[in-house]
Amino acid sequence: MRFSRLGTYTLITDYSYVNSAASLFNGDVAQVVRKLRPVAGGLMTTLSTETHSYAVSGGVKREEIRITATGSPHTHLEITETWTGEAAEPLNRGRLR
Repeated sequence: MRFSRLGTYTLITDYSYVNSAASLFNGDVAQVVRKLRPVAGGLMTTLSTETHSYAVSGGVKREEIRITATGSPHTHLEITETWTGEAAEPLNRGRLR
């Protein structure tokens, strides 16, 4: 990644998962942290933190993603609801609600 006056940086993205044990892993992300590190050395800077939460109820899986930029008092919220395999209507299973 190249910034005109700042030099060259490496973008580092750290992922943590809800169930990281091999026997329980389901791919649900718990947190994503994005950082910049100068290629020439120096301090790493955290750009943003993304926190995921999940709830399953009535055949619907709800995922809430909260994204906060470092130093910002504001949080961006994204919500996705997906029908699970237990949805009452077979045609809804796996679709966004």
